[in-house]
This record gives sequence, C-alpha cells and structure tokens, in this order.
Amino acid sequence: MGMRTSLMALAAGATLVAGAAQADTITQQENSVFGSNGSANVSVNDSGFGGAGSSNVIAGAFALNSTNTSYTDAAGDFVAFCLDIFNNLNLGTRGDYEVTTTPYIGATTSSPGDISDRIGDVQRLFNTAYAGVDLSDDNQSAGFQLALWEVVFEDSVSSTGFDLASGDFTVTNASSSLRNTAQGYLDGIFGANTGNYQLTYLESTQGGQNLVTMAPIPLPAGGVLLLGALGGLAVARRRRKA
Repeated sequence: MGMRTSLMALAAGATLVAGAAQADTITQQENSVFGSNGSANVSVNDSGFGGAGSSNVIAGAFALNSTNTSYTDAAGDFVAFCLDIFNNLNLGTRGDYEVTTTPYIGATTSSPGDISDRIGDVQRLFNTAYAGVDLSDDNQSAGFQLALWEVVFEDSVSSTGFDLASGDFTVTNASSSLRNTAQGYLDGIFGANTGNYQLTYLESTQGGQNLVTMAPIPLPAGGVLLLGALGGLAVARRRRKA
C-alpha cells in the first residue's frame, strides 16, 4: 500500500465537488449508453478489496445526460466512467443520482466499500492520462475504463506501480492492443500532469453503478497574465542581448 499512499500525497490538492442532496435523474444521450464513444467486451476478476469475483462486462466511456448543470455542459450532456463492477447501470426512471464526496463500491448502500483512500490515485490517473484519450477509439475509451477499475479495485500496489496482469484486480479477456493501451495509462500515472480535472462522484440512490465524471479546470486568468508577462520579459532580454 506504500505506492498508493505516495500517489495520494501527490494529489493532496484534488478538490471534490460537494453537491446538494437533491437527486438528479440521469439518462443516456443516444440509443447506446456509450453513444459515439468506443467500448469493448472484456472479462475482469477482482479477488481483493471489492471481492466482486469474475465478470463479463463492456468497458468504455458512458455518454449521459442530466439536468444538473454543475457537472454537465449547456445541453446537460456529460461523459462518465463506472466506478464498480458489482451492479448494473441504472438510468431513466431508476437513474436517480446524488453528488457525493465519499464514493464507494459495493452491492448495496448498506454495505459499501469505502474508496476514499483511492481518490488520490483516481485524480492522478485523470490528470496524467485523460487529456490524451480519444473517446471515439475503442481501445482508448475502454482502456481508460480498465485503468480506472485497476486503480479502484487493486489492493496490492507494488513498488513498480499498477499491473493489469497481476494482483487483486486482473483483466482476463481482452485484446493485446486494448490491454497495452490500458497499461500505458497506468504506467504514466507516475509522470507529469497533462491536464487538470475536477472530478465529480455520482452515487446511485437505486442501487446501481456509481460513477465519476470530470471537467477540465482552466488556468486562472491571473495565470494567463503571468505567463504573458514572463513571455514579455524573455523577449525583452533576448532583444537586449542582441
């Protein structure tokens, strides 16, 4: 668990959105819950923290819609990923979700598996990988979902990091290209950030899959001005040297 602790320390500044207690009904944007996002059929196994056993699942980014504008675009659309492999995704008339700062995985809300100690790792995965993910690509969309499950479910994080082929959570049926894509996202979790994301965790009130969605955090206006000033100083120095 030492590696997980160190990653959490790196992401200590991650901010969670605390929403109102009112539940929002979430629906899918198109006929498929994935919309135009890529997906792939895989088999996964969890023998550790979650104890979910083996499951045949479809991995990929969900294309969803909600009336809650705190985490959606102007049309109410947003992209989300599954946090657990215990439950089915409940949408429509059973798709009531609440924003939470204490996400869990588990079969029911009365027996949750608290993943608070994994939030830092989830933040790092988004900040180091998500900016480069092409959601329309099956391997990349499904690969990011597999990487997220590995971060959430893996207990035995070694000194070399996360590994989809060993440990408590494994992927047992996936193409080599999909597996390599997902592992690449995990390997990069130690690298430099390529983006900065505000994560919102959504808890099903109907016993369905809990979700996480993301929104990029833009550079503050003051930061833009500072970069402009620094650039101006650099130009002035080059001119003086010339």
